Amino acid sequence: MTKKSILLVLFFIYILNSQQKDLGHSDSQFDVSVNVENTHISHEHTNSKNLQGYKQNDNFHEQQGYYTNNGYGNQYNNYNGNNYSNQNSQRRVEEDKHSWVDDVVVGAILFFCCFLMLILNERRFVKTGKRLQQAYKICEKLNPLEIDPNTQGKLICASCYTECKEVIFDPKFAVNVTNSMKLYRKCEMYQWQEIRKTRSYERNGKKYTETYYEYKQDWYDHFIDANQFHQNKGFYQNNQQCFFEHSDQFRAQTVHFGAFRLSQSQIDQCNKKETIPISQDVLQTGMTMNRPQQNVQISGNYLYFSFNTGFGGGPQLGDFRVSFSKVPCSDLTVVTKQTGDTFEPWQFTKELGSKMNDSDSSLDSKSSGSGDELDVSGSGCCGCCGCICQCCKFINKPIHEIDWVFESEKLNKKQVFKKKANQESTRTNLQRFGGWVGICLSIWLMLSPVYSLLYWFPWVGKFLGSVGSFICGLVGFILGSLISGLTIGIAWIWYRPYIGIPLMVICSALLAYIIYAGETNDGSGQPAA
Repeated sequence: MTKKSILLVLFFIYILNSQQKDLGHSDSQFDVSVNVENTHISHEHTNSKNLQGYKQNDNFHEQQGYYTNNGYGNQYNNYNGNNYSNQNSQRRVEEDKHSWVDDVVVGAILFFCCFLMLILNERRFVKTGKRLQQAYKICEKLNPLEIDPNTQGKLICASCYTECKEVIFDPKFAVNVTNSMKLYRKCEMYQWQEIRKTRSYERNGKKYTETYYEYKQDWYDHFIDANQFHQNKGFYQNNQQCFFEHSDQFRAQTVHFGAFRLSQSQIDQCNKKETIPISQDVLQTGMTMNRPQQNVQISGNYLYFSFNTGFGGGPQLGDFRVSFSKVPCSDLTVVTKQTGDTFEPWQFTKELGSKMNDSDSSLDSKSSGSGDELDVSGSGCCGCCGCICQCCKFINKPIHEIDWVFESEKLNKKQVFKKKANQESTRTNLQRFGGWVGICLSIWLMLSPVYSLLYWFPWVGKFLGSVGSFICGLVGFILGSLISGLTIGIAWIWYRPYIGIPLMVICSALLAYIIYAGETNDGSGQPAA
């Protein structure tokens, strides 16, 4: 066979392969099982007409704008209250319009954000640590049973049992509590909800997004407008009249802390709830309320409004329930500023003044000793970069005030500040991990042109693209780890020189030794002559 014949055969094979690219792929590529909690799937009750519709629509997977599996099915309640439905879902397949250029741009922005976050994270950690040390030194212990004029305007630490003489009352359901800071009412309705799930894949160099819309019934504490569902032809309906009351919160105006009163911001920080059992008085109040549900009953810790006369088997669409909880008075530890017989936040800039500013400027000063702060404001750059810089700086803003509340705990000053220091350390480590993951991901995105081109090879394009994507991900992992470590090391040299400089010296020495050892060995592993 001549070379021309071989080339001709290969050309025809390539043409056939190109034609296959335009054909729909098999149904097995769409076999994605989605388990939705509390959604009961019963193929025995599936309408055969809908199944026929499923089969017909499967021939149009890659036609943009067409929906497959549009069978809405029949959903009903049997005598035991069990919900039966077919797979109430719709599926849409469409081609992604973005190209590898979008991935590169997103990767570059993500890289810049994570790089900046890692630096500012170390800055915040060091500044917050120094401020906590300063606050610890000047914090004084307070006896909450008497008002001491000597601690007026100072940072204090005190522990005491709180008391409230007010009766907190919910006028709608006649629920009242005593010796509590807050009263909560939670209202829920059993209604339809739309769950959107997507998956992306590549085929013949093109990216596709497959979207599933699942529908299920469950309890939700807000009304869901079913008219906003992606696919709704009158089957999925939530009756807004059934949601006849809304959740609410009631709180005490005065909570005593020994001889002092807690501020409103301190009361807001108290959130340890206890469930309130439903009494017969609340049940009688519920029976007199104007509501669409016919029946009212106590079910556990809920006041239950139901359309079902038997109250058996489970909830129905439109059922409504109400529960109550409270934040009782308990032991409390506060670290804050004493102001008369109450408290207010202790501001670092206001209380420490120039002492704190000198400490901060020493952290941000450059090696030349000019005292200038490290410029992360984005000045001289584009508006987008400046906005990103300001957002990152705001997120990593050092602690600026103290108004701490610890519920159900009696802690001394040392325990309080140690607990806060541990929280800051945990936050710093989490942001380090997040920055590392973000940099690795950004490098993988910026390498997307490499593995995207591999998908265009005939026959083996999918395999090569998958392998290329994996290799690019591995490269992103290695480079991202090195860049993240280097970024944190540079930040330590700037903000923590007593740790950063020795660490960088040790790392540099190890790296130099590895390079030197590799150069002094020949291919057989023996030292060079």
